[in-house]
Formats: sequence, C-alpha cells, structure tokens
Amino acid sequence: MPRRKPRTEASIQRGPLPRAPRPRTNSRDPTYAIAFQERIRIPDEKMKYYEDLAEMYVGDDVSSDIYGWVFPKCDHMTVSTGTVIHKGDIKKLQVATWLHTRDKIDGDRIIRVEAHPIPEHPRPRRVLDRVALVGDAAGYVTKCSSEGIYFATKSGRMCAEAIVAGSENGKMMVDEGDLRVVRK
Repeated sequence: MPRRKPRTEASIQRGPLPRAPRPRTNSRDPTYAIAFQERIRIPDEKMKYYEDLAEMYVGDDVSSDIYGWVFPKCDHMTVSTGTVIHKGDIKKLQVATWLHTRDKIDGDRIIRVEAHPIPEHPRPRRVLDRVALVGDAAGYVTKCSSEGIYFATKSGRMCAEAIVAGSENGKMMVDEGDLRVVRK
C-alpha cells in the first residue's frame, strides 16, 4: 500500500508572534510536541545528588509551553527540553536547561543525543493485528504538561493483562480482537 506523503502547511506573519499557530490536523495527522534529550554520564559522586531527585524547570527561557527536566537513569542523567511551538529552536531552549544544571553536571560526557515526538492526542488506531501501542506511542499523555510516565505504565499494564487473559496464560495466540477488550 503506498504511503501518503505528509502535508506541510505554513503561516507567514509580520511582526512579533508570541505564540505560533497550531497546524490544522485531522485524526490521521495528530499534533505533537518535541522532546530533545541529552544523555550524560556523570561521576558517581555527582549521581548521588540525584539519587532521589528529578528536576523540572519552567519559564520562557526553557520553554514557553512545556518545561525542561533532568532525570536520573540507572548509570547516567538525562537533560531534556520539551516544546510545542518553536520546534526548530529546541536546541536553543536546551541551552537554558543546561544553564540551570551546570553546577551539578557540567563538564561531563554526553553519551547520546536524541529527540522524539510527544503526541497531544490518542492515536485513532492503537491496536492492529498482534501489535498494540501503549504510552507515548499510543498518544496517552497529559496535554497540558506532556507528562506520560503514568499513562505509559498504566496502559502497558492493561495491555499485558489483556494479553495474559486473552492467551489463557500463554496457551493461545492473541489477536486484535483480544486486545480491543482493553479499550472498553
């Protein structure tokens, strides 16, 4: 089946524009935010500071619509910024998040740079054949904050429970009909 080419729309205005217009969408073309993330390896003594701590930064310097965050992972940190508007400026916004954290993690080694979309609406189709989308992939995020950890764990658990129940504890193959039970 041929893929549909994505449609690009633009709006040109003169003068300052405090908030960019949101693109028009339909159910096949959901709007999304962008998360830009740098994974950083830091020494153990610096990791201790973040043992029981995650940081969030708000303000127009970081992001005028979402926020910046610093999360500890098992052996490294992530310094991240999210935004819906000015997606092209996300690297500039990331610098502001870095400035908030520089005394705690600056000078350490970036091991990976990544970016990913954060959907603003649930996808119209989240189950197909033997594939089920959960969490951010399914579009389960809080629109006002783009927070998705709770929905990722909740939808993952619900999907897993449906698979176990539908497969009769692994005795049968699960198909789309079995997984659709979760949506009720």
